[in-house]
Order: sequence, then structure tokens, then C-alpha cells
Amino acid sequence: MLGAGEEALRVARLEDAAGVQVLHLMVEGVHCGACVRKIERALDALGRVSDPEIGESIVELGLVEKLEITPARIELALVLTSPTCPMGDAIADEAWQALQQAFPGREVVIEEAQGVAWDPSRLSEGARERLGWNDEQA
Repeated sequence: MLGAGEEALRVARLEDAAGVQVLHLMVEGVHCGACVRKIERALDALGRVSDPEIGESIVELGLVEKLEITPARIELALVLTSPTCPMGDAIADEAWQALQQAFPGREVVIEEAQGVAWDPSRLSEGARERLGWNDEQA
């Protein structure tokens, strides 16, 4: 439960009416422009974290499943491109460092999203083009 004046910010990947996966922002508690800026700061930091094998940002690859920001803590759930992804730990470590740098003094917790499989439909439009995926392949 949040105290007065505290906000919990969550970004979750949801399907829209057409079945397209989109990032959705949910704010609990105080609703303000600063809330959106915190999410933008977190996603910007994560946007500089690349999958070393693919060379694309984890945001563009659709690896961010859930991002929750509270005054004391940041929780990130990642979907890896494969259950046996050899770079999973390195990606999580780099994401931890990026969030720690963007939000000094907050506890950062990174976990693998359970029960969620990655597939090419999670790619951003830009990553889809750069990697040569078209709608028939996704």
C-alpha cells in the first residue's frame, strides 16, 4: 500500500484490440507529468541496453515485459528471446546498471518474466525493418 503522495508507476505489455502488443502506462496514487517523465527516463536508460548478439535495444526488441517504479524501488521483468538465451545474465546486468544510474539510491530488481514467450511480434516497427522481419514472418 502506498503512503500519501507516493506513486507507483507501471508499464505493462498488453494486447490492444487488434492483438498488437503495446506498452501501457498505469499510474496509481499521484497523477502528474513527473510520473510520465520517470517512465520515459527509465525507458530511455533501457533503450541504451542492447542485446549483444542482435545489436538492438532491449526496448526495440520487446524484451521489457513489466516496469514498475515506486519511490524506493524499480522492478523490471524481461522476456528473453529464448529460454536458454546465453546473454540473459549480461542483458539483465546491463539493464540493472542503466536503471541504477538513471535512478540513484533506488533498489533495482530485475527478473525474467515467467510464462511469457518472446516472438517477433514483440519487435518495434523500426527493429522489424532493420532485422528484415515483415508481417508475414511475425
